Amino acid sequence: CWTDASRGGKMKNVSKILELMNAFGESSPQEVEKVLLNEYFHEEIAEYYKEIGPVDLYIPGHGNDYFLPSLKSLKKYQNGYSFNQITNNRIEDWNMDWIVLADQGGDPFIFSKKNKNILYAIHGNGSWKPENIFPNIECMVHCLLIIGKIVSENSENYMDNECNIKIEYINIAKKKYLKVLENEDIVNNALNLLEWK
Repeated sequence: CWTDASRGGKMKNVSKILELMNAFGESSPQEVEKVLLNEYFHEEIAEYYKEIGPVDLYIPGHGNDYFLPSLKSLKKYQNGYSFNQITNNRIEDWNMDWIVLADQGGDPFIFSKKNKNILYAIHGNGSWKPENIFPNIECMVHCLLIIGKIVSENSENYMDNECNIKIEYINIAKKKYLKVLENEDIVNNALNLLEWK
């Protein structure tokens, strides 16, 4: 999922991602207008919406679904994370380097403008303590779609009687994640944070 320098820094697995995405909803190229996003603008985000362009996409997850907002929803989607929509005030403990690009049941997948990586945090803990989960936006989307495909194709069969993920499906996810992330430590960390264990 690393950006391909030979394509001018563009995402290299777009066709595979769009193929996976078609099972769950619509995608459409969305052009970013810098002035509309203001502090939420970043070149990587512009590339993501231009190349992949989720349209308020729900991807099946283990427990809650993953949600990827469309570009037109992105600014409003920051409500409750970086600002309070009722008071229109900034939320003090939110780092303004962070932009939420997806969530699972309110737990945000956060793009760091400075580091260009994806962080993941659990809400409801009193303060935000995000951890590194994916090296970039493309990896995040690709990996969430992998889980979505496993869950949707195997329904209740991927879990045992106590709702734990069966080892065979943990191993399937690990194998597919390794092809995308190309590093076993990153794979194990991502699956552990996603509670795919």
